[in-house]
Amino acid sequence: MRWLGAGIVELASPDYRDLVFVDAWFWSNGGWAAFGVEKPAEYSSTEGLVGYVKNKGASSVLVALTHDHIDHIGDYFQTLAALVEAGINVKTVLQADMARQGLVARFKEAGLDPADVIVNGGVGTNFGGRATHGGITTWMVPAVHSQFLPYPPCGYVIEVGGVRFYASGDTHVYGDLALVARLYHPQVALVCVGDNAFTMGPDGAAIACELLGCSTAIPIHYAHSPRAGTPELGPEFARLAPAGVTVHVLKPGESVEVSGG
Repeated sequence: MRWLGAGIVELASPDYRDLVFVDAWFWSNGGWAAFGVEKPAEYSSTEGLVGYVKNKGASSVLVALTHDHIDHIGDYFQTLAALVEAGINVKTVLQADMARQGLVARFKEAGLDPADVIVNGGVGTNFGGRATHGGITTWMVPAVHSQFLPYPPCGYVIEVGGVRFYASGDTHVYGDLALVARLYHPQVALVCVGDNAFTMGPDGAAIACELLGCSTAIPIHYAHSPRAGTPELGPEFARLAPAGVTVHVLKPGESVEVSGG
């Protein structure tokens, strides 16, 4: 797992044959500056990203969109168009009504055929729904948040490389995360901790991990704007996390290997 600043993450199998991006806000992403980290070439332009994916030898790439706020969808269409043009086997998963209605015009404006690039023949998934691409499987789960279009935002449970990740998207903590745990058994939680204006903070994220029953957690979605807290929220989450949960507090660009144990 590699954190790319804000709520953006890169997940991959150990051999990088299967590669997942949760949301796509790369070259526009301001989430690196607060940590004093220079953004690498692979996330500074479409050319850099395409070269990075090719060099990794990924045979299946999936972009999982959680919702349409700019710090999640900002580079989404440009990313998909660049990867498709480069001949990379890329698909995207998103909420079904966004796929079939809300974003159809924007896909076409980007030169993308929704039936080709969206999972499940262009229909995406809905809550409880499943999608596969290569060795990647996703299940869509709720997120207590909002978006500009009149469709629900979401999170995901994503299995790649034998590990199941809960990717929160933007959300507050909610009790039905216990059902997410019971149904999908995520082992690693990628939880937003930005607090302030838009999402749960470290305290809510700690309760989320308790409900999920995960063994590992990584705080994301913080310090990328004045309304998303400061870098201190990562260590604060680590302090509050349930006993027995291993917390990795990363800087943007840093990676950690996690297992399904």
